[in-house]
Amino acid sequence: MLLEPGGEVDEYRLVRRVGAGGFSEVWLATNAAGQPRALKFPRIAELTEHLRREAALSAQVPDLPERVVGVEAARLAHDPPYLVVPWVEGVPLEPPEDVPSPPEILAGLTRADEVAALLQGLHARGIVHGDVKPQNVLVDRSGQCWLVDLGLAVHHVRARQQRSLAQSLVSVDGAPIAGTLEYMAPEVLAGSPPSPASDLYALGVLLHQLLTGRSPSYGVAPGALNPLLASGVEPLLRRLLDRDAGRRPTVDELRRALSRLVREERACLGRRNGHARRRIFHARMAVLRHGLGALAWLGTVLGGLAFGAWMVYRTVGPVDVGLAAFVSVPVGFLGLLLGITTINAWWLGVPERDYKQRTGHPLWTFMMQ
Repeated sequence: MLLEPGGEVDEYRLVRRVGAGGFSEVWLATNAAGQPRALKFPRIAELTEHLRREAALSAQVPDLPERVVGVEAARLAHDPPYLVVPWVEGVPLEPPEDVPSPPEILAGLTRADEVAALLQGLHARGIVHGDVKPQNVLVDRSGQCWLVDLGLAVHHVRARQQRSLAQSLVSVDGAPIAGTLEYMAPEVLAGSPPSPASDLYALGVLLHQLLTGRSPSYGVAPGALNPLLASGVEPLLRRLLDRDAGRRPTVDELRRALSRLVREERACLGRRNGHARRRIFHARMAVLRHGLGALAWLGTVLGGLAFGAWMVYRTVGPVDVGLAAFVSVPVGFLGLLLGITTINAWWLGVPERDYKQRTGHPLWTFMMQ
């Protein structure tokens, strides 16, 4: 049967094709009462099992969390087979294309907390979504997030072992896997079944995109991409994107962390130039911490030297101590001068280009070179 606008499928009249994924395509339709519904058709006949799995899961767990879209009816014997899904008037969640502004940072944290709440409801029912990504998060007209497409969801007591080979990836051990590569946790990519931790990994990728405008990159800190982020964002993302699933936070821990960050962002937005002032404050506190560390290191060295001199004094007498001091003081002073570069770079975090190219007193030039 050819699907086209105005065509009829049982009691449903097709309005328009609204989207397609790796397994199915979705059409907006109206029923006999004129109410909108979403109809999901497999892209090819061999992918009907994907729809069957989604329908079976919705039947097993009829009390899905609010704003998690399940299956209303399954017509798998029809040609073509299809699912009837409640229609959500909304648009997919789109990460910003550029570095987010402070209001967009707050919006991104709020969106992530909403998605985390929906995952919390699924995980409490023993369900793993398995394909958290922007296209599966719809934002309705009131600004609320909906989680759609449970086609890859896995029930803990019936972990899916056989996956559709079409539109799939193959793991390192040859087992077929399904999902979206960019949001796929390392253990799933290696062939392990999806878990609540893999859902949170995918949400971590999405959160990184919402807060920086870019996907995670090895060796690139979120704060380097967006210097306006709160100090708590980077450690949270580091935990969410940890390669070891056991070190990722639980969904409850994630929601508590996101709630704190949302409160902090709202307070920061309420202050004049709040984000710029916070960035400067954190930078100065970092320099202060490094400076205090340098002083502690220097105090430890000087204390050790004083204690050693005292021990020598107790052992050999004042004459030899004076001779030792005469030799050690110039050597120690020279070592201190040569160590200024290390103190600047290591402890104070001063960029090399800012201190090594300075000119002035010949002694300073000597030390820098």
